Amino acid sequence: MKYLLIVFSLSNLCLIGQDTIKVEPSRYYSSSEHPIQGKQFYYMANRNRAKEIIVYSKNHIRIDNCFYYDKDRRCFGNTYHMNSDSTIVINQNERWQFNQSSFNSFKVSGQRDDFKEIGQVSSLIPFVKTGIFHGLSSQNDTLWSESFIQNKQTEFKLHKKPIEGKVFEMDKLNIIPLINGKDTIPPINIMHVSLACCEGGLNLCFLSFIVTKSGEITNISISGTNTIESKQVAAILGKYKNVTPGKKKGKAVNTNYYLELKLK
Repeated sequence: MKYLLIVFSLSNLCLIGQDTIKVEPSRYYSSSEHPIQGKQFYYMANRNRAKEIIVYSKNHIRIDNCFYYDKDRRCFGNTYHMNSDSTIVINQNERWQFNQSSFNSFKVSGQRDDFKEIGQVSSLIPFVKTGIFHGLSSQNDTLWSESFIQNKQTEFKLHKKPIEGKVFEMDKLNIIPLINGKDTIPPINIMHVSLACCEGGLNLCFLSFIVTKSGEITNISISGTNTIESKQVAAILGKYKNVTPGKKKGKAVNTNYYLELKLK
């Protein structure tokens, strides 16, 4: 099986020592020409980074995008380690199981702490997402979907489903939804919050979701967050499985539930 699907013309490669391959001509900048490294400089330099590959071994490779400032090599990229015929680790914190479905397509599944992602990639090294990826809870409930074209995200949607029956606001209930029948669902604490949420020192980002009459949390809506933050929220809510539904006149009903977003 071929893992490395990235293809370069050998005639265009330039070796730097034993293990590093220059795929594209390096971009050099000097302190004499650019003494001030401000926003304008980094905008230019970042647009003109050149690709370099570091080969540690047959199954351990890093792909960097670099520029040079005097003698300083400035790069960002990803490290890929093929652990087996079915597992690739990216940057030591992303572990993906894969199965080749065609010559240039792999089905992949990546397990995180609170959720799992499944989808397809056209290449393992580099890891190029294509088509639709789904985020799943630990119980395999769909949390979100996102679409990619050559690793560029084109769409992100939190999962929505039809709700059977009327949905009530919390202030219309005799008993609100509770965890294990006794605890309120706590505010969501996430690692990063968009600047839009904190304008003027205020917390302007909130979320809502539906707790169905069967106790399922679904149809999450979030204001003012980006994709990473939305995934954090959905993964946290996806862990709550012992939710007692809200009740009106002693009968379990669907409930619109509102929470505040907070920064850890």
